[in-house]
Amino acid sequence: MKLQHLLSAFFVTAVLSVTLLSGPCAASLVCSNTITLETGGMNWDYEECITGEEAIFFRELIDRETGNNDSFVNAWEIRNMELELRDGMEKSIEKKPDVKLNGSSESVKVRDVEFWLSDEALGTTSKIKPITNTAKVTYSFEEVDKEEGENETEPGTGIGNETGTETSTETSIWFLGTPDSEVTIFLPPGYDASRTEGLEDKSEDFEESRKVLKGSFDPEGEMTLWLLENKSYETAALMEDLNGSEVMENGTLPAEDPEPEETQASVGFFENFLGRLYLGPKA
Repeated sequence: MKLQHLLSAFFVTAVLSVTLLSGPCAASLVCSNTITLETGGMNWDYEECITGEEAIFFRELIDRETGNNDSFVNAWEIRNMELELRDGMEKSIEKKPDVKLNGSSESVKVRDVEFWLSDEALGTTSKIKPITNTAKVTYSFEEVDKEEGENETEPGTGIGNETGTETSTETSIWFLGTPDSEVTIFLPPGYDASRTEGLEDKSEDFEESRKVLKGSFDPEGEMTLWLLENKSYETAALMEDLNGSEVMENGTLPAEDPEPEETQASVGFFENFLGRLYLGPKA
């Protein structure tokens, strides 16, 4: 999600200073991203902190474009600017998609766009106090309608699932973000990133049953992840769910683990249902 998605609606028409356009993550503007991936969609939370003279410029822009140009920013003017920026941001993403699944944006649908201007913008336009704004975009991964007679391979309906099948496969997901901005990515539960491209200073962690990648977008603002299901995680999760269900239904603890040969047979049986239970597209 590039800065231009958030502010282009008015910054372009207001002839934004060359400094802000050419250096979206310069010292006067600090950006960060949090991306939470699910098998059937994702959320992209974006935060920007505007400081210095650009903070003054932004207050003047709010007052001039959605207010009465009296050198004072009030709550009503902030609300108007939020609505304008939200609409402009949604149109910008539709015109130039910032997420692609398996090389295509066709199956990636924007479901909701939210934008919040900080109350720090309130007051006289000459204030130099920093302003922290936030935005959130919700996407879903959906099946693409195919023309009759079309033979090309179409994008999958979600991460780890091929259209019309329950086959687990490596999934690539591409992002267009603000160059050099920080990013934290929560992978879907049970998935690993087999490789990454464009994620600078990468580090890995594990939080709330999810693999977490941290780093920053490269100078081009593009990043690609290749995700692959961790079968051992999915099998363990399914067995845990089944054991829990047995306790609830019978009011007793599950029986002791079977012999190794029997366990292997059970795993083979349950594996047939992993795609349906965990990899199918979300409603």
